[in-house]
Amino acid sequence: MSLFVVCYISSIVSTAKEFAHGIRGHWGIENRLHWVKDVVLNEDNSTIRMGKAPANLSIMRA
Repeated sequence: MSLFVVCYISSIVSTAKEFAHGIRGHWGIENRLHWVKDVVLNEDNSTIRMGKAPANLSIMRA
């Protein structure tokens, strides 16, 4: 089992439970976006891997 420690700096005043809920919600959105890019747009199988081309094509596909 791996243990990861992630730190966040924020000016939000809330309880730990509310803050954790917001963080999980953000990552849920991120994960759904990446699923679309990986599965629907077949981005994981792209052979473009050099220079700035991968980042440029990722922006165009978003």
